[in-house]
Amino acid sequence: MLFQVFFFTIVGFSIYKIVITSGIQYSARLSDLPVSALLFNILLVDFWDYWFVKSYLLLFILSPMLNAFVEHVAREQFKTLLINFFIFQTAYGWLFEGVDHIAKGYSTISFIGLYLLARYVKIYRPRIAHFNKYHDLLIYLFCTLMTTGFAVVMLKVGNKDWAQAAFYYCSPLVVIASLYLVLFFSKIKIRSRFINTIAVSAFAVYLFHCQSQLFHYYKMFISQWYNNSNIIVFLSYTILFIIAVFIASVLLDKVRIICWNALSKHIVNKVS
Repeated sequence: MLFQVFFFTIVGFSIYKIVITSGIQYSARLSDLPVSALLFNILLVDFWDYWFVKSYLLLFILSPMLNAFVEHVAREQFKTLLINFFIFQTAYGWLFEGVDHIAKGYSTISFIGLYLLARYVKIYRPRIAHFNKYHDLLIYLFCTLMTTGFAVVMLKVGNKDWAQAAFYYCSPLVVIASLYLVLFFSKIKIRSRFINTIAVSAFAVYLFHCQSQLFHYYKMFISQWYNNSNIIVFLSYTILFIIAVFIASVLLDKVRIICWNALSKHIVNKVS
């Protein structure tokens, strides 16, 4: 996982340097960065440098402890813990933002809650998990539409803070939507080599489009289209752009897989 992160950090930084040095600035707000800045990107020093990777990595480190808890705790105690956790997170992480460590859901604390929730549902199959897959999908769509509708209403009344808060990862609607999307996919069986080939590189799509420097360009492109085009042109450009980034990410990840296979084979041979 870390090799994949390093690979896309270096690729993204290299593309940024090429674009900057070629004079295609697209905005005066972007300035050249020294190569030494790449080290800080690789070490993920800044909070927004792949925050998901850092949160997930700490969850991975803590997972043996969490698994031991799951294996030995009584069901009622497990259930009580989850209820208390999500009440606390909703109150202090979403409604009032009264604590920093939840960080709007972009944190290991929230990941622990999601991890334990998924384990509880998988092990005990409570009533909320017994709907058929189409009901799961409808619940997901309902929560997503409610979230979007709430955000639109808040924008209309001029409350940008609550419009943003609608999409926080600790929002109860976002948590419920995530759970039922997982349940939906857990109940469908698709066997496809093509899908598996693409799915292997799904993480790469996140890494490529959230690379620190390139993300500024993505935002600028879309902002320019939004400000200078009608809605049809804006949506067309944006959809095509998203597809292009997705395809580029998958293709780049195939290069990463070749590099990793060669490197890991070398390491294994050296160790053995």
